Amino acid sequence: MFQKEKKCLEYPLEPKVKRFVKTTANKPKLLKTTDNRINPNIRELKKKKVASKNDNPQVRELPRKSAALFLQYNEHLGPPYHVILDTNFINFSIKNKLDIVKSMTDCVPYITDCVLGELEKMGTKFKLALRVIKDPRFERLVCLHKGTYADDCIVQRVTEAKCYIVATCDKDLKRRIRKIPGVPIIPLAAKRTKKVGITGKYGTRYGASLRKTIKKMEITQHSKYTCLFCGKENMKRRAVGIWKCKSCKKTVAGGAYVFSTTTGSTVRSTIRRLREGVKE
Repeated sequence: MFQKEKKCLEYPLEPKVKRFVKTTANKPKLLKTTDNRINPNIRELKKKKVASKNDNPQVRELPRKSAALFLQYNEHLGPPYHVILDTNFINFSIKNKLDIVKSMTDCVPYITDCVLGELEKMGTKFKLALRVIKDPRFERLVCLHKGTYADDCIVQRVTEAKCYIVATCDKDLKRRIRKIPGVPIIPLAAKRTKKVGITGKYGTRYGASLRKTIKKMEITQHSKYTCLFCGKENMKRRAVGIWKCKSCKKTVAGGAYVFSTTTGSTVRSTIRRLREGVKE
């Protein structure tokens, strides 16, 4: 044992030496003879350019601000508001069954010649839109430019005169108009313009709160509903507020509000009010 230990002490382990590996990264980078950094003529040209810029500063022409604007407040806007309609806005309003003149109170709708030209080019599908536009309540704006592209025409009119509001559903046109200060946009959201009330097949499109109360009344009370046509109590509940008679096979809407309760009276009054609004 002692002899082995002596041998280990006599011959200690040599430390590992890190070898230098030759790579391209260690080589010095040489510039080519055609490099611009070596060429003295290019350096002189750069110095001359910098000197010329300092001597003759560049003059930029910015667009003149409108006198109608006080910061971002447009003083030229006021009732009756002058609204320029886009082709998309007219088509979407017809699709959502929205009367343009009635929906825009205190507004004068304007239509350019290029908007009318675009609708005429679209074909027979947009005949109704053309008929709506030719109403005398819509005022016409004459276009002097070539072609029938409406977006450029509307942007140019809005930049020149700050008395207009633009009614459009086009995303690209909205993006362009937002860059112009003091010009508001009228979008058309389909969900907001829809009528809220009894507009279903059986006239029972209730609100969320009414729907819950009607459902509770119909399920919890277990009261039989008599048919108005045959007079029998053979009615079956199909949906919220909709009942069907098994004998005469006729559907009756609004069966819940027959019950003489406080919630039943509120439901009855709201349904009557909504029905009157739809009839008008």
